[in-house]
Amino acid sequence: MTAIAAPRWREQMDATFGLSLPAPPIGARGLVRHRTLGHIDAFRVAGTPQLLRRTPHAIRSAESAPLKVCAVRAGEVVLRRDDLPDLRLGPGDIALYDTGSPYELRLMNRWNCTVMTIARDDLALPSRTLCHALEHQLPGQGPGAVLTQLLESAVDDAFARSDTAILLGHASVDLLTGLAYELDAPTAPDHALRIAVLGHIREHLGDPDLGVTSIARAHRISPRTLHRLFAEEEWTVSETIRNLRLDAVRSDLVNPNLAGRSIMAIAAAHGFFDQSHLTRAFRTRFGTTPAAARREA
Repeated sequence: MTAIAAPRWREQMDATFGLSLPAPPIGARGLVRHRTLGHIDAFRVAGTPQLLRRTPHAIRSAESAPLKVCAVRAGEVVLRRDDLPDLRLGPGDIALYDTGSPYELRLMNRWNCTVMTIARDDLALPSRTLCHALEHQLPGQGPGAVLTQLLESAVDDAFARSDTAILLGHASVDLLTGLAYELDAPTAPDHALRIAVLGHIREHLGDPDLGVTSIARAHRISPRTLHRLFAEEEWTVSETIRNLRLDAVRSDLVNPNLAGRSIMAIAAAHGFFDQSHLTRAFRTRFGTTPAAARREA
């Protein structure tokens, strides 16, 4: 792919990320590749030294304000935000930031970044854990390295099946979730057990008996201990089950490969067996009905 020179690069950054280059962007050029992976988007972005800004005007004009992950592969990046500490990132470093707040990216040397965008509602993290991840650099080793490599491969490699892309998107979200919990580990001594519980919930969403009793039994803990694990989280155990079920239903409803399956068949696969209950819960979480979500996909 040929690098794009200014002013086309300015237009590309505005259209892709809602970012502006201070005028005149002399010498600024770069290239970007993109692939949609279910509910997330993955990018490979590279370029010459430049300054990019997310302005209040761009935020007001945007249709959405997703969270963004930036993994630096080459060069140096300084992320500056008004209300959070500056982050200086080098090769192998990862940062999570909110495009709903103004920020500035100072990209130095010949830089190369892997980027992922995800809606805030699609990242099932407690508020405390999310805030901690936004304030600090994420671990670039272990799951961080796997996440970066997965996103790079997804962007660079051609694959025809859309369900493959959706599965890669789910894997990326799980890795990002694990990264955030790993960073939060010093302030959450029970984080390993909590992650195991969340994994159990995701694996058993279709089980009508999934609940506090069955989860506690599976992990050989008391219901009281299970409730304590979630005492400081954004959602209770029951709310976590419901919201993850709803997220799974929505994901399948917008999957074109499942267009032939009825809404209730999809819902039942994730633990919803009453249509009116599903519709009420779905509207509360997403502001629309399951049928409307499928039509609008």
